[in-house]
Amino acid sequence: MTATKDFPREYKYTLGQKLKDEVMELVVLIYRANSATDKQAHVAQIVERVQVIQLMIRLAHDIR
Repeated sequence: MTATKDFPREYKYTLGQKLKDEVMELVVLIYRANSATDKQAHVAQIVERVQVIQLMIRLAHDIR
């Protein structure tokens, strides 16, 4: 969450905010998976979110 504070202004409120939103959604999905008895559906969503976050981090790295 603190990594986005150093983003250039041009990307702070677009890519930075989207990245924060994805990370927060990932935390919620992890909580739901931990609470659920059938974790398989939740784990699939978690893997997808992690891939999206990895893509955004690569994009942020390329932009800097």
